[in-house]
Amino acid sequence: MAPTSHSISDKQYIVIITHSVYFTEAPCEIKTPLKDLETMEGETITLVLEITKPRSVKWFRGKDEIGDSDHFKIDVDSTSLRHTITVKDITLEESTTFTVKIDDLEYGIIDASCNVNVIRM
Repeated sequence: MAPTSHSISDKQYIVIITHSVYFTEAPCEIKTPLKDLETMEGETITLVLEITKPRSVKWFRGKDEIGDSDHFKIDVDSTSLRHTITVKDITLEESTTFTVKIDDLEYGIIDASCNVNVIRM
């Protein structure tokens, strides 16, 4: 609304009327899910997850949280919608479920998983 001007005696007052409007944001959704894959021991793999809203995510191998390292490269694009993890020189012991946990604010945690099968060379 535009401000309304009112005069009282010789003083000028501006009255601004505002309204409180609350919007409920839709929950984040998975646009491109993680995909199961099979790879040879020693190879490099990349898992890709795309979501519809910028959210923070955590990666897990089995039940263990994964941090960025020489072995695991975690990346987020400039929009914060495309999340990737690259595993270099993958080992047989890494034949497991990889999970990403998305913090969807007031909606809670969204889980997405895939199975990685590593076969001996």
